[in-house]
Amino acid sequence: MNSKVILVLFTITLLILFFIPNTNASTASPLREIDDMVNLLDQDNLSLQTWEVITKEKMGRDRVLEIKRKIEKIYPKSKFKVEKTEQVTKFSIDLHKNGDIHERFEVIVPSNTNHDAEIIYMLSGSIWDEQVEIYYSKKMERFLNNVFTGKSTIFSCVSVQTNGIMSSDYLFERVSEKLNVQTLDYIEEENLAVLSGYTDHWDYFLSISDKPMNVQLAARVGLGGKTIVTIGTPIITTEY
Repeated sequence: MNSKVILVLFTITLLILFFIPNTNASTASPLREIDDMVNLLDQDNLSLQTWEVITKEKMGRDRVLEIKRKIEKIYPKSKFKVEKTEQVTKFSIDLHKNGDIHERFEVIVPSNTNHDAEIIYMLSGSIWDEQVEIYYSKKMERFLNNVFTGKSTIFSCVSVQTNGIMSSDYLFERVSEKLNVQTLDYIEEENLAVLSGYTDHWDYFLSISDKPMNVQLAARVGLGGKTIVTIGTPIITTEY
């Protein structure tokens, strides 16, 4: 991995740390952004490969036991798995997992007692339709209302594989046009391109150098010359 790619990943980490939500956030479905992105891709006849929503929130270490008990009460048949390293203790629980949908909850407790714990709720899948959105929006709202405190950060993304006719450059242009994206940064490598920008179609944003940012597009050329394009808001947190 060369220095420019490392810089991109380092920058993304900093953006997560300095995330600032828009106070005018919509009360619409917490999965609305996924629906927006899938609809954009459908207009170009591109088939969804994966979608993912990750909700994160820092919390006091003294609340870990309380949070674990809440999850175990909601899902009495599920038990937390414990993994320990020198840096953290991770409590994880697979709430639902099949070939199409994966639902997971994690509590991360740093070994350094000066650092807060973090709770993470993850939803991902390979199928998206109205029924999936309605069902999992309700489940996610229950977590947001009963487990999180309202200070959480929600990251959403979808990935597609472009066909032989449509280039990633063209897809970048199409998405930017449809969302009216104001480009803030663009980095291109031999097999990787990343565009960062802002759209007023979505409510949450990062405030970076007094400029709002809430959309990222990434294209990576993989084996066989196939290109995977990922769209995320406010940033892409998964590997692309």
